Amino acid sequence: MTLPPHPVRLRSNASLLLFAALTCCAAPPPRPVNLDGIAERRDRRGDSLPAPASGGLSLEEARMLLPVLDPELQLAFARELPALAGREHAGLWPDPTLNVDLANALSGGALDELDVLIQVPLAIAGRQKALASRLDAQARLAVARAEQQVFERARSLEVDWVAWTLALAEARSNEELAGDLAGPLKRIEVLVDTGNLGTVESGLLRLARIDAERRAVAASQRAKDLELRILHALGLRAGGHVAFIPLALGHEPGEDHEPEGSVSRWLPELVAAAAALEVADAAVQVAHRARFVEPSLGAGAGKEGGGRRVLFGLQVPIPLWNRGLGALAQAVARREVTARAYELAFERALEREERARRAMRSARGRRAPVEEGLLPLAIDQESILAELLALGDLRPFLLVDAMERRQAAEIERLQLLGEEQVARMELEALLAPYATNEEQER
Repeated sequence: MTLPPHPVRLRSNASLLLFAALTCCAAPPPRPVNLDGIAERRDRRGDSLPAPASGGLSLEEARMLLPVLDPELQLAFARELPALAGREHAGLWPDPTLNVDLANALSGGALDELDVLIQVPLAIAGRQKALASRLDAQARLAVARAEQQVFERARSLEVDWVAWTLALAEARSNEELAGDLAGPLKRIEVLVDTGNLGTVESGLLRLARIDAERRAVAASQRAKDLELRILHALGLRAGGHVAFIPLALGHEPGEDHEPEGSVSRWLPELVAAAAALEVADAAVQVAHRARFVEPSLGAGAGKEGGGRRVLFGLQVPIPLWNRGLGALAQAVARREVTARAYELAFERALEREERARRAMRSARGRRAPVEEGLLPLAIDQESILAELLALGDLRPFLLVDAMERRQAAEIERLQLLGEEQVARMELEALLAPYATNEEQER
């Protein structure tokens, strides 16, 4: 038994709609990952660096290159891509719904009755705009969190750079001490040969020189470790041609002033907290708009008993009990938590400023007795004992002791200068303007 032509045509149209729906649901192709090309990518980063005018990369230049070279920071900035991709399609009209009623037809064994109805939602409640606003806020939050990560990585880079500079200075100081001990050791050899000094005393002085050489090697190796850490912070590989410039930690009169000002309201941490609050507020608007009634209009055609008919439908949700109150209440509660987190972030920034100022004053206070008392006295004592040794004094180990004390005082002074420099750089970063006046007004 053959079917009438009309039901066949309707069934063919339904097949076409099903095929089109399956085509639209095709998955995107997989994204391949090439781990073998990572080494080449690391080489390209080092080759793409501009040649520094001074022959090396300074700390200021390294801070600027952090978001450009560091792959972890690049990944942080890429986290805005999902929100941007969703924002591109957020304003599209909701998809229609195809309703096909085959109950009577299937029960009768033939397609004598068939109703096809297409329903179109009426997006009149502003949900698409609210969703788009939330996606925009999420993209800004991703960028703000990436900027916050750049800020913290810059502070870590400063700490490592200062530590690397101090390790180089300590290695150089111990090398100089080992070289300065060569003169007294020659004098000791003469005294030992003439019988005026025992081998035990001479052995102690040789031990002091060997210990200075050991400390120089240890500091040099520590500097290499820190240099590799700085390279990795910049996304560069070991063994490249990139050189770094140590910081100048010398102290000049009049440099004891502290940076003035208050914590910037545009710190990356505070901007990220504000962006999170913006996302939470946008979520409240989405939940609020979701409570509005959005009816759906439907139109179609059908067949019954050999005749055709026109169908028209209206679907209107009735907000009686649910009304979206639970989702709205949760969104409001999350916004309250986010607002408190924003307030806490500012309080923590104020505490961070206080700690930075305290660290500066502490390092400066501990450096003062070293520069004003210990170091000058050690230098004078070394000079006097050196003159006595030249005149035939039989106590060269006193000179070596004075040389070691002087060198220890110099290293302590440099360490305190480095500690103060780290605190100063952090304080300047906390007080620095991170936005123009026009941006602040917005």
